[in-house]
Amino acid sequence: MMLAVDTSDIWTGQLFRAMARLYPTCGIRIEPGPGRLRSSAVAGCVREGAYRETRLRAPRRWGGRLAVFFSHSLAAEMRRAAGDAIQAVVFTSPVYRQLVPLFRGVPRAYYAADDYRHYGWPERTAVRWESEMVAAVDWVFTVSSELRRRFVSDYGVAPDRVIVSPNAVCEQLIPLRPAGCARAAPAPVPPQFRPLAGMIGVVSDRVRLDWAVDLLRRVPWLHLAIIGPVSRPLSAGTAASLAVLEGMRDRVVFCGAQPYESLTRFACACDVCLILLNEHGINPAASPTRFFSCLPAARPILASAGCPQLEEFSPLVRVFADPRALADAVVELRATGFDDGWNTDRWRAARQHTWSLRAELMLRRIGLLREAA
Repeated sequence: MMLAVDTSDIWTGQLFRAMARLYPTCGIRIEPGPGRLRSSAVAGCVREGAYRETRLRAPRRWGGRLAVFFSHSLAAEMRRAAGDAIQAVVFTSPVYRQLVPLFRGVPRAYYAADDYRHYGWPERTAVRWESEMVAAVDWVFTVSSELRRRFVSDYGVAPDRVIVSPNAVCEQLIPLRPAGCARAAPAPVPPQFRPLAGMIGVVSDRVRLDWAVDLLRRVPWLHLAIIGPVSRPLSAGTAASLAVLEGMRDRVVFCGAQPYESLTRFACACDVCLILLNEHGINPAASPTRFFSCLPAARPILASAGCPQLEEFSPLVRVFADPRALADAVVELRATGFDDGWNTDRWRAARQHTWSLRAELMLRRIGLLREAA
C-alpha cells in the first residue's frame, strides 16, 4: 500500500488517484477543526480501483509547534486508515516533517507541488521546515526545474535524489482527436462571444489582469471568458484592473469556479487560451495546472513572461515580455483562423503529460514498479 499524506489539493488528488490504477494507494486528507484528533471516510468518496481516501480532522495549527505532540497520534491513525502493510509514504507539505521518522523501514518521498515560502508562513519557518523534510526523506519530487535548482543549491540535496515531475492532465479529459476549430462554449459563455479568448484558473495577484485590460483595448473585436473564482483580497492594481473588466460585460464573461473536470471543455471552446502570470510569489517556481488544462484542447496558447516552466514548452506556448506583442499575436492568429500550426502537436503533447505517467515515474523511482522485461 502506498500512503499519500495529504491529498487535499486538486493536483495531489489527481496524482494519487492515477497512481492507484497502478498500485494500491491510500490518500489522507488533513482537515483542521476543533476537538480531538479523529478520522472518517471522506463523504461521497468512490473507491476507484485500489484507491481509498480517509479524512483526518486535526486540531488547528497542529503542524507548527504542536507537531511533535500530535505526530504519533496522526501516524497511528494513518496506519489504521491504510490497513494493509505500508510499502512507501509520500508527503506533500513540509508541515508533515515530524511524521517522516515514524515511517522508518519503507521508502519515503517528499512531493513539492509549490514554493511553500509563499504560503503564508514566515519565510524562515517555511525554509526550516522544508530543509528538515528533504533531509529526512529518501526521494524528492518537484513540479518544476526551478524548485529542483533551489533544493539542490539551498538545501544541499544530492541532484540524483531530486526528480522533476510537473503537473499534468487527466487522460480521460483529452479529446479523442484534436479539434479543427473552437467548439461550442458551455454556459455561461454567450454563444455570440466570438472570437473568444479564455483565461483559466483562480484570479489573484498572481495574474496580470492589466494585460487582459490592455489586450481588450488594443483588440476591440475580441471577447474574454474568465474561468475561475476571484481570490480576495487583491492588491490595489489588480482590483482596479478587475473593476475595468467587470465594466466590460458586453465583451467579458466571468464564469466563476468550475469543476476541474470541466476546465478542458472550456479551453476547447476558446479560439485562443491566455496564461497571464506575473513574476512574483509562487509563479517563478510554479507548474501551472491551468496550462495543462489548456494543452489537450489543442488551441493556441499565449502567455506572459513570469513562469519559466511555460517557456520549456515552446513552441506549444508563446511567451511575451510585453502586452503589445501579445495583442499583435492575437491579431495574427485571427488571420490564420486561430491555427498557429501547432494545434495537433499540443494535443499529442497532452498525451505525454498525464497524471498516470507522473504516477508511474514516481512509483518506478521509489521502487514499487519495475521496468518491463
